[in-house]
Amino acid sequence: MKKLITLSIAFTFLGVNVSSANYVLYYKSSQYSNWVKGPSYSDFAQCENARKYSYSWAYESRCNSE
Repeated sequence: MKKLITLSIAFTFLGVNVSSANYVLYYKSSQYSNWVKGPSYSDFAQCENARKYSYSWAYESRCNSE
């Protein structure tokens, strides 16, 4: 029973930690050979939409959690 309580508390903290994660858009363009840090978003879907539509000009782009 003690293990169950400990696990449930751990998952609660993990859930809170993941839900408050920020997602940062990184991109590469022909002008920059390294990854450039772009704007941050509170939701992964928002970051992906910006990556697909607003940064379509970039050579490469990705969303990372921070």
